[in-house]
This record gives sequence, C-alpha cells and structure tokens, in this order.
Amino acid sequence: MSSNELPKIRNNSLIIFSSQVISLALNIISISFAAGYLGVEEFGKFNYLLAIVGIGAKILDFGFNPVIFRELSQKNIIGKYLGSVLVFRLVIILVVVALFSFVGYYLQLGTLEIVLIAMLAFNVLLSNKFTNIRELLTIPFKVDLKMHIPMLLIILDNVLLLFFVLMMPFFNGGIIYFVLIYTISNLPGMILLLLFIYKRYNFQIEFNLNEIKYLFKESLPLMGFIVFAFLYIQIDILLLENMSGSTSVGIYSSAIRLITPLKLIPNVVVITLFSLIVKNINNSDYNQRIVRFVTKLFFLFSISFSAFMFISSEEIILIVFGDKFIEAALPLRILSIGLFFDFFSFFILDLFTAYNKQKYNFQFILIVTSIVLITNIILIPVYDFVGSSVSRIFSGLLGFLFLRHILKKEIKMNISFVTMRLIISVSVFLFSIYLFSSQYPIINMFISSILFIMLILLLKVFTQNEIKIILQFVNNQRIVSIIYKYYKIED
Repeated sequence: MSSNELPKIRNNSLIIFSSQVISLALNIISISFAAGYLGVEEFGKFNYLLAIVGIGAKILDFGFNPVIFRELSQKNIIGKYLGSVLVFRLVIILVVVALFSFVGYYLQLGTLEIVLIAMLAFNVLLSNKFTNIRELLTIPFKVDLKMHIPMLLIILDNVLLLFFVLMMPFFNGGIIYFVLIYTISNLPGMILLLLFIYKRYNFQIEFNLNEIKYLFKESLPLMGFIVFAFLYIQIDILLLENMSGSTSVGIYSSAIRLITPLKLIPNVVVITLFSLIVKNINNSDYNQRIVRFVTKLFFLFSISFSAFMFISSEEIILIVFGDKFIEAALPLRILSIGLFFDFFSFFILDLFTAYNKQKYNFQFILIVTSIVLITNIILIPVYDFVGSSVSRIFSGLLGFLFLRHILKKEIKMNISFVTMRLIISVSVFLFSIYLFSSQYPIINMFISSILFIMLILLLKVFTQNEIKIILQFVNNQRIVSIIYKYYKIED
C-alpha cells in the first residue's frame, strides 16, 4: 500500500462507515415508526410485496456491477460501460413495472396489491437498496476512493423517508402512503447523483452494444448468483406468507431488519479493499495476509454483535418496534448467531470476483438456496417463523464450509485464525456480557466492549503484520507509537 493511497483509503473507510451508521440509525427509526403505524399484518404484507419486487429486480440486474467495478479498478477507464448499462437498465425498468403488474394479476392478487407492487417497482430505478441504477452510478466514486458524495445522498434518502414517516399520523397514512413515500424519498438523491457524476466524470448517456455483449459474457456466472442470492434472502418471507400468513412475515421481518443492516461492516471492507486486492492480484502473500486479517476481524465483530443481541433481544425489539412485535425476540437471537457466516460470505464472494472465479459464487448460492428452501418447507409448518430462523443458520454454516474449501483449493489461501489467545478473549467477553445482562443493554455493551478491546490488545490477539494494517488507518502518531512499542514493531 503506497503512502499516497493510505490517506485516501483511511478517509474513504471512515466516510463509508460513519455514513452507513447514520443511515442505519435513520432507517431503523423510520421502519420502527412505520411498523408501529401499520401494525404487524400490514408491515408483513409490505415486506412480502417488497420481496417479490426485489427478486424480479435481481433477475433483470444481470450481475454487471461487480465486473464493471473490477474493470475500472484495473484499467482506470472511469466512464466506460456506465452509459451503455444505464440506457439498457432504464429500458429494463419499464419491463419490470409491466412484469410485476402481470405477476400480480397471475397470482390473483387484489387491485391494491398490484398497485403497490407497481409503485415499489419504481424503487429499482431510484433506490440505493437495489443495485440496478444507484449502485451502478457509485462505481466511479468507489474506484477513486471518494465515496463522500454517494454516502451523503444515501443519508438524504433516509432523512426524507423519516420526515415522511413522521407525517403518517397527520395524513392517516396506511400502506399506500408508506409505499409512496418509500419510493419518492429516493428521487432527489437519484437526481443529484446523476448531476454529480456528469460534472465530475463527464458522464455521457450513450449506448454501445459491444460493451453490453462483453459484460454479458463476463458476468454470466454472476447473473445466476445474483438472482439466487436475492431469492436466498427473500425465500423465507415468500414461504412464510404462503404457509403461515402476513402476521408471521411481520414478526420475522422485524428481526431480519435488525440483522441485515449490520452487513455494512463487510460492505465497508469490500468497498475499501476490493480495488487494492485487484491491484495486488499477483502478490498472493499480501492478499493472503489481508484475507486472514479480515476474517479474524469479522469474527470478533460478529461475536460482539451476536452476544449483545442474544442477551438483549427482548429489550431491543421493545425499543425499536414495540410490544406488538415482542415475538421477534427469539428469531433475533437465532439469526444473530449466524452473523459471522454472513460477514465471511459477503467478503469471500467478492474476493472470488476479484480473482475471476465467479463460477464458485453461483455454486455457493445454489447450495445455500436449496438448503434454505428445503429446510423452510420442513420447519415452517411446525415452528413457523422460528423454523425460518433456524433454516438460515444451518444454510449459513454449510455455505461457510463450502467457501472455505474453495478458497483453499482454488485460490490457495488458508484462513485459519483461531488461537488460544483469541479463545480466551472471546470467552471472557461472553462471560462479561452474561454477568452484566441485568444492566441496561447500552451500558452492558459499553462495559463489555471496553473489556474486550483491552483483552485483544493485552493478549496480542493480532499479529504484528495485522497490527500494522490496523494502524495504517489510525491518524494519530502518539497512539501508533505506543502500540508499536508494546508490540515491539519497528517503524
């Protein structure tokens, strides 16, 4: 990592992380208020319809974005592909709206549900939650490590959504109102992003058929992966709606919505390190150290969040969603256990793309989707939404074992990171979480986290090379010098 790249990577990481934390907080507040206004059943119906739209959007996404990110990182051709893909996808959006209206009619949904699906379909064009357009237009900013503009616009989206949600009681807003504001709150951010990319990168909306052909060829293994990936994420929602009802979907969705935003952690890492890994693709030792360090970091993060959510699940549900959703506490406990599998999978699948091994992405998602489909069909009739939670943990574990095998076999990377010092640190932390469980959740998490960090430093859980990587992102020379001296690292 060059001295010129370091400040950009450090600042980019800080911007992404802080912006996503703010967006996460705003989104949780908005959704919690909306869920309270709508009630469990209508909130469940909203998530069910959103799942239908999301699956269709992924079918028509075609997996171009990771390939474009890789190409622009390698060749420094910032404007290439973007115009062609934008035109192509704009046409596809019209197909999406028509497709969902037809699907709604075919599924014999009511007029209200068909209208809601059509409204939600426009989110594919506007929302950052879908990769079709907004995510495409952020790729040049990712390559340049200048994500402050896209991240500020995401915050704007969430501020507008919160404002409109707070207006729900004044307009007696129900599900139609919520779906409408869920869509239009993304419009100003989309317009501003287009203006910024035009000004900064001289972006031109031009269509080049050869570029689309090339992207289809390169992204073919990813196309199936992306479709099945979203199906994997939403299949339990679809099965719960049809096998148990909207109330079960509402309960389960509230737990899922507290788990999913935590994926901002691997997202920050991927956005920051992806181009760096691509540039060092022939330096296997360097990338090996990066992958092992990131895996250890993910494990520690996931243990922290999992323990906190497991112990304080009821308090978290009551604070965020209210007592109507209290049954979501058990699914939240179960789902929190699988956070490490989610973190690891997110990172390693992007690593496969960097190494041009996309075919394993598809194999992975085919395996886990099949597992979650079969286990949900078996467990939902007996255990309802709790069965869906168990199903997701089981599929995550088997997916992790598959990815670890492929990583070692095809990319020749070993991610063994468990040491006695790590086990001791984690054990003391878990005991601390349990010991202070009678305290208010925030106090418990604060005390236990401070203890955890101290143990990690005192027991030297990270190697000297890993400490060097961490300290590259610390912009305080005094702190760096103290830690270097303790770890006996030479400058």
